[in-house]
Amino acid sequence: MKDLHRYIATVETTKHAALAAASGPLDAKAIAAQFRKTKTSEGKIAGVLASLARLGHVATDGKTFTLRRVA
Repeated sequence: MKDLHRYIATVETTKHAALAAASGPLDAKAIAAQFRKTKTSEGKIAGVLASLARLGHVATDGKTFTLRRVA
């Protein structure tokens, strides 16, 4: 469970950096490319991003994700 929390924290930090720097929406594969194990990480990252979308932290069209920006 400790590893899961660490993984989610890493994804959260990386997701914010990747989405904040992106000029448009990114998919889980593009964010997973920033990790060493892209093939194994993509599914986990997609799950975390979907959860973050349900919580309102990111916006999604079902395939790509963008950082919600508040005024």
